[in-house]
Amino acid sequence: MIDATDLPIKYQGDPSLGAWFGDEDLKDAVVARMRHHRRLDQILQGVYQTADPGKGNGEYKGCLVGCTLPLIAPEVHTAVEDWVFEHGRAELGTGSVVAAWHVLGELHYGIPWYVFDILDTAFEDSFSEDAPDFAVEALEAIPVGARYEDRDELADAYYDRGREALLAWLRYESRPGV
Repeated sequence: MIDATDLPIKYQGDPSLGAWFGDEDLKDAVVARMRHHRRLDQILQGVYQTADPGKGNGEYKGCLVGCTLPLIAPEVHTAVEDWVFEHGRAELGTGSVVAAWHVLGELHYGIPWYVFDILDTAFEDSFSEDAPDFAVEALEAIPVGARYEDRDELADAYYDRGREALLAWLRYESRPGV
C-alpha cells in the first residue's frame, strides 16, 4: 500500500479490504468497461490512454491499465507522475510516467501497483491479436478481496512460467500454501 497523503487523488475505497476494495460491483463494472473497450477495438498496445478524437463523447483507447481506469485528466496524471518521481521512484523501480499509471490503478481498485506493473508487461509482451483478450482475462482473474503481498512470487509466476501461470497465480490456483 502506498502513502497517498500528498497525491491529488486518494484511495477510492478502503485498501485494507484487498483487491477491488472488497466490492464485487466495482469489479463487475471494471470488467464490463474492459469488455466494452474490447468490443469497440479500443484496447491497444503502446499507449496508456488517449481520448478517441472521432467520438467526442468521452470514449478513449488505451492499454490494459489505461482502459481499466476511467478517463484520467492530464493534470491528475501529471501530478501523480511528479509524486512518483519525487517520492516513490526508488520503491517503484521504474520510470515515473509508467509508474504513475500503475499507482492510479492501485488508488482506484486496491490492487497493488506492482500487480499492474506485471500485468502491463505481460500485456505489452503479448501478440497484438491476443492482447485485448488477455487484458479482460487478467482482470477477471483477480478475485474480490485478493491480497497480493509477495511481489517476487508474482514476478516469478510470469517471468519463469509465462502468461497462463500468471493468470493462475492471480486466481490463487498456483500459490504455495494456498
